[in-house]
Amino acid sequence: MRGRASPTAIVRGVATHLELAVAIADQRDDKGAITSPASSYASQLLWTDHAVSYQDAAGRWVVLDFANRHHREIDERARTVTVKPLQALVSSRDAEVRNCGEHIYEVLKAGGLPDNDFAPILAEHHLGVSLSGSRRSLGKRSVFSRLTGGPDLEIVERKTHTDMIAKARCLMAISHDGHARPDALAAFTQFLRHAFGGHPALLRWIRGAKQLPASVTLGHLLPMHAGGEVTVRVVAPTAALRAPASDGFEERLSLDGSEPIDAVLRDTRAPTSPSSIEARCAEALAVLHSATPLPGLLAFLELTLEQPVAMPPEVVAVMKSSTDEAVATLLELVQPCAKADAPARLHAFERLRGRAGRMAYLLGAFEAPVHCVLNQRAEASAALTRVLEANPRVTGAWKDLGDLFCPAYDFTHAWLCWDRARALAPTHSLLADIAAYERRLEADHPEYFRTA
Repeated sequence: MRGRASPTAIVRGVATHLELAVAIADQRDDKGAITSPASSYASQLLWTDHAVSYQDAAGRWVVLDFANRHHREIDERARTVTVKPLQALVSSRDAEVRNCGEHIYEVLKAGGLPDNDFAPILAEHHLGVSLSGSRRSLGKRSVFSRLTGGPDLEIVERKTHTDMIAKARCLMAISHDGHARPDALAAFTQFLRHAFGGHPALLRWIRGAKQLPASVTLGHLLPMHAGGEVTVRVVAPTAALRAPASDGFEERLSLDGSEPIDAVLRDTRAPTSPSSIEARCAEALAVLHSATPLPGLLAFLELTLEQPVAMPPEVVAVMKSSTDEAVATLLELVQPCAKADAPARLHAFERLRGRAGRMAYLLGAFEAPVHCVLNQRAEASAALTRVLEANPRVTGAWKDLGDLFCPAYDFTHAWLCWDRARALAPTHSLLADIAAYERRLEADHPEYFRTA
């Protein structure tokens, strides 16, 4: 994680707040039967320049800490603060909308099917993110637009409110009456976005308004978010401002113990090397010159996986001149692997293990990509976990393990692993694609990374 600022400190000194009343409609199955009855709850919404906080349906406080990129959930009854990377939510929504959008476009292209609840605009509304490159038009329907088929999202003025309609469905209804609270618009839209979703174009419309609407109804949401429809009313702030208490609470990561790496992730103590880089290089070089050089080579490789250090020329010279079979085998095994060669390579790693001595655990860092070639995610994850259990300083293993969680849409674990890697060696070249991915998320979904 990037910081350990107290959630109480993050929101302390807030000068203003909103009282919200949230009403959630009945949740129904495909046959119309109620699976979850209507409910309601009250929430306070507070904000600073760098954070937005609100209460969820269970009474827990959610703190969106944009400065440190943390999502914190404060349970005052349990006296716990559960922390996860703020990027995990936008990564999940971005991946889901891409998957939905690409699938939908293929279906429509192949079969010419009519629009349905899985249409791309509705997928964006469900998830609160836009498909990369999509430019949804928003406006009132005119004679010209009827001929051209636009806009994508239609503004329809009613007597008491404004309807936002797409594909003949009202995605959002915004009251005409409101409050002269333009200072609250950014925090209010962040609450809607993170708690329920909502199409990004419609949330931007609210954010750019001159007044805070008295009520907003979001329709056609996914049942997993709210049961299909949610109404949020702004109540005059009659209750006293109450910042969430968290001082002295147990802070923990958002982990359920389902993954073997969870035990290592829970240990937040900064791992330190037993000796300097220079001393480790000298020790490894001495072993490399010995009769059993493989542990020395692995020690050098471990160092390059930990920190952005180049392999010394004398090490390269010894490697090139070495006649040791184990050294030659390992140098061959770390090269890119074809699927047909993968089973034989795994057997070769097993044969090397007995000659690697105390450095045998590091072989897992090179075995994991071979398991991935065979689509053996569990085996790859186990190999990398064993590396990190033995040495939690191996930046490259944290990065590769994070990558393994992405196909399963487990972006909480992915970002926890990547953040651990970045804390160890932020300038390591192995982490360049994480930085590029984060920049892409920031460019495509900037509203998830700032309060304004």
